[in-house]
Amino acid sequence: MKKSISFLVTALLLAACGQKLSGTYVDKKNDTKLTFESSSKVIFEGGLSPKTELNYEIDGKNLKLTSPEGTQILTLSDDGSIQGPMGLNLKKQ
Repeated sequence: MKKSISFLVTALLLAACGQKLSGTYVDKKNDTKLTFESSSKVIFEGGLSPKTELNYEIDGKNLKLTSPEGTQILTLSDDGSIQGPMGLNLKKQ
C-alpha cells in the first residue's frame, strides 16, 4: 500500500513539473502578445518594444517571464487566461 501511494505522489509531482503553455495569447486591443514556442521560450510583442524572446517557467499559478533585465510574474487564471499588471488580460487566440 505504501509503495502505491508513493508511486502516485511521484507521478503527480512529475506531471506538475512538465506543465507548459502553447499558442498565442493576446489582450483585447491586440497591443500585447505572448507566443509560446517551446516548453521554456516565449516571444513577447507589445507597445513600442521590439519582439523579444524570453524564458518562462510555471510555478503553480505563477507564470515567470525572465529576461536579462529581470523577471516579471504573471498569473494563470482558472479560465485559461493570463493576468498581468495594470489590468493586463491575455486570452488564447
